[in-house]
Amino acid sequence: MTFTQNTVPFDFDGDRLLWMNYQSRDLRDVYLYNFPAKTLTTVATFQKRDGIISHMKLLGDCLYYVKNTRDLVRYDMKSHSSTLLGSTRDAIIALYVTRNTIRDFDKEEDEKLGGGLGYEDIDEEAKTTSDEKRYTVACLDEAENLYVFKG
Repeated sequence: MTFTQNTVPFDFDGDRLLWMNYQSRDLRDVYLYNFPAKTLTTVATFQKRDGIISHMKLLGDCLYYVKNTRDLVRYDMKSHSSTLLGSTRDAIIALYVTRNTIRDFDKEEDEKLGGGLGYEDIDEEAKTTSDEKRYTVACLDEAENLYVFKG
């Protein structure tokens, strides 16, 4: 791995590092380095026609990123397919992506209160739902509007 002034680090999930490198004015490659496996993979290539790419996040086998400052896109690294999740009114300045899971703390608090919130049903649903449909994306735009997209 070599980082230069043309490298934009994006995300690290504890095992994998994600970054983009400007190869030329019109070509950008996105790389994923897996530390446990010691492997480097080119996961995507963007050309000039793809517009501005920013705020890239890694979750499972998908990348979530902002295209042209306002469009939120999910890119599946296995199928090499992109899906537009939505658009914002103003330029996105912050992005957060997480899996839809129930935190252990919430389960424990529910048990203390006598149960009844249906966490078992949510956990069962999570076991049968594919990863690309189990996410929440929150983003903030320049006008301080908060957007939430769920899968």
